[in-house]
Amino acid sequence: MKILKGALWFLALVNVWIFSRFTVDDSFITWRYGYNLVNHGIWNYNPSTFDPTQAYTNPIYAVLSIIPALLGINVVLFFKVVSLLLGAAFIYVLVRKRPDSQVWLALFFAVPATAIHLFSGLETFLYVVLMFAVFVAVMERRVKMALIVTSLLFLTRPESWLLLGLVPLFLAISRNRFDWRLALKTFGVLAAVLGVYFAVTYGLFGEILPNTFYVKSGKELVTWRFSALLWELALLIPLALLRHWRVLGFALAFALPVIYDYSTANLAMDFASRYAFHLYAPFALLVIYIYSDRANRLKLREQLKFIPGVRVVVAAGFVAISIGFSYAAFASDLVGYESYYPRLLASHGAVGNYAATLKAEGKLHAMAMSDAGIGPYRADVSNLDALRLGTHLGATEGVSAKLIEDYGVDFAAITGTNSNTGPLKFYLIQHGFTGFCTVYMKPDYTFTIWQKTEDERASQICETSKKVNDFDDLAFFQKDVTTAPWSYWH
Repeated sequence: MKILKGALWFLALVNVWIFSRFTVDDSFITWRYGYNLVNHGIWNYNPSTFDPTQAYTNPIYAVLSIIPALLGINVVLFFKVVSLLLGAAFIYVLVRKRPDSQVWLALFFAVPATAIHLFSGLETFLYVVLMFAVFVAVMERRVKMALIVTSLLFLTRPESWLLLGLVPLFLAISRNRFDWRLALKTFGVLAAVLGVYFAVTYGLFGEILPNTFYVKSGKELVTWRFSALLWELALLIPLALLRHWRVLGFALAFALPVIYDYSTANLAMDFASRYAFHLYAPFALLVIYIYSDRANRLKLREQLKFIPGVRVVVAAGFVAISIGFSYAAFASDLVGYESYYPRLLASHGAVGNYAATLKAEGKLHAMAMSDAGIGPYRADVSNLDALRLGTHLGATEGVSAKLIEDYGVDFAAITGTNSNTGPLKFYLIQHGFTGFCTVYMKPDYTFTIWQKTEDERASQICETSKKVNDFDDLAFFQKDVTTAPWSYWH
């Protein structure tokens, strides 16, 4: 067992080496809010009061981004340290609470998706940890813990707003009666917390819902995704066998509407099956928590004693189900996640730096970019997000010629394959812009720099990006994997 545990933790460290260099472009959308507040005194996606837009879905990380901006710390380095501390703290607390959890916890961290989401720069891992904590709080009927964790979840992802009704309901359920007083009291506390958040959001943006609701919601049901996500519920089998009915009902009541919502939404940037991970990981951690209690293992063994070799079955653990799901869902394109951020720096990051130079020379006042993250973050000018995530007016009314004029776009870097960039491209051509050169993110993912006047510096970015990024993922991985990941934490 010690050899197995050591091998799994070693594999987890290998995952950290490979995937801690991964930082998703979308994280810079969230981090831009802290930067804009500190440097421009404005809480908005753009450093402007025009078109107020809540482009983030994770307020807690947006608020945290104030710290590196205020202290002059590199934002990527700051959030890598946050990720390391979050992962280490979670492992320490769980192992201290459940010493027998180490092997299964090591197995969980040996899954590549865990490292990818821990270091992505987004809130996924924090959300997973908090959801796991609220499951435990409901199962053990720890009211204060449930209220604190749920309040934090309200500031982490919008899915958690379902907990406003579910947490009071399931805390109040007991074997003999329903505690109406407890239900009303806990509902009142959570409603006050969420109400304050909604009031602040409405005051800042004139909307309660994040802009993603207007861009990504309300699509047709994707049946294959719905079916695939339903399989995640199989992880809850041990809860039924051990008769943990309250937390089982709570998990199902939360998961089913979330699965439906995910299956009707346009899940852009679903890297490493991120939305499936939202379900899989809290369930897997809950099973680890339950299974790490020796009494529960003995009960399971008794429940399954009719199966030949039941000791082997129970020793392997129901967590094996979750690991099987995770590798089936998340193991594809791993080399692509290793190379993603180095590619991003040579393409979108370089364009952002160039735009910042043009701004300093007084030649650029507003830009339009298909990807709303690191490029606009580094440019530090207003950006009309061609894919509409960073513009509420664009999301609700469309990217019209009037909106482009109102933004005052005088530089663009857009893909030619997305239908949302069509009106913008038509506008650029009409107003004398020329697509001078192509920037390479990958051999099959490029975008074009549009300007009115050709600039050799732009051409150099295009040439360099092609030289660096015009390789398939495996070739990039082979030459880059030995590079220390922290060399990319900038």
